[in-house]
Amino acid sequence: MNKKTFLLLTFCWVLLLAMSIGATAASAPAGDLVKADWSVNAAHNLASNPPSLDAVHDFFDRAIGDEAPVEKVCEFRFVDLRHLGNLSLILTADSGSRSHECDLTQIFDRTPTGFEVYAGGAFAQDLANSVMDLNHDGRNELVLWAHLAPYATRSLYHSGLACGGEWPLIFAWTGSTYSDVSDLYKDYYSDYLKSVDARLVGYSSVLAPATAGPAAATANPAPEIGSARIAGHLAVASSGAEGEGPGLVGGPVLANPAPTPVAAPIPEWAARNRAIVNFPCTEIEAAKTEAFLGIHSASTMSAAIKDSESDDPNKRIAAAVIFSYLGTDEAEKDLKTLSSDANPGVAVVANRAASFGEDPGPQARKMRRENTYIK
Repeated sequence: MNKKTFLLLTFCWVLLLAMSIGATAASAPAGDLVKADWSVNAAHNLASNPPSLDAVHDFFDRAIGDEAPVEKVCEFRFVDLRHLGNLSLILTADSGSRSHECDLTQIFDRTPTGFEVYAGGAFAQDLANSVMDLNHDGRNELVLWAHLAPYATRSLYHSGLACGGEWPLIFAWTGSTYSDVSDLYKDYYSDYLKSVDARLVGYSSVLAPATAGPAAATANPAPEIGSARIAGHLAVASSGAEGEGPGLVGGPVLANPAPTPVAAPIPEWAARNRAIVNFPCTEIEAAKTEAFLGIHSASTMSAAIKDSESDDPNKRIAAAVIFSYLGTDEAEKDLKTLSSDANPGVAVVANRAASFGEDPGPQARKMRRENTYIK
């Protein structure tokens, strides 16, 4: 074999090898997260260099198999949740079978023994505001949301509120699972209460013109409430807890992110309708937060008592839910009265409020480990 022939054969062999490698690479899914390095210190860090949405959807489909096919992955982000050297993948998805779009939230963790996936009854409103370092110690907590008093919303079986109250729950890795650690962050809920109160003020300012003036006051005078009755609702001593305020990190990858719209003026009638619909549920969110913080507000009690005597069944429904949070003998008496309300919808809600138990319930407060088909 002469030198020219040898060089020609060597060139052909190198060319065939390159084509083989290229074919193999082309056959592997782009951005294969199963084979990717999920470590915090990876050269190609998944948090700062996130994969494509298609790559995450491919990983999600392979992980859950045919158990729960989804229509789309809505958004995702990689964050250090366990603080053990590997990133966690948090994603929201739309299964097509839920009442709200994109309220399926799951956590995927890569561990030395394979992948683990966790899910629960709580959901992320948006991932940009879900991960927080509440203690400012470099450890992230996960803020998810749960429905308040689901029995009070409209259904096929009874009338109810057109809105749905929601409340934040805080989860953290506690060594074997993601646990509800909300009790450790009372300062976060104090800040949250301020935001809820601000919403109530905004709704009240929209509704005020319709209720102000001599005609409105004469047509529907507010009942006088004795101080002794309010005192009965305030019988439980308040309590407090230590915590740190919220802090935000990072940003998610969205499915088809829409451009930021230019704020347009809301017509007065639309603003009023929104206030009418959302005001009672916002009252419920405020009352729940006050109860959680051990705050016993005379204004909240007075408003609930007035609502319980209103001609509007939706106000009586909201009052029933709020009474269920108060934990006083007076509140139990008022709730029992509403359970015999002439309006069947109000009576159903009041009876369910009396027996519902902790709200949000246990399903929302637990993250369960689910099956995954990726090892």
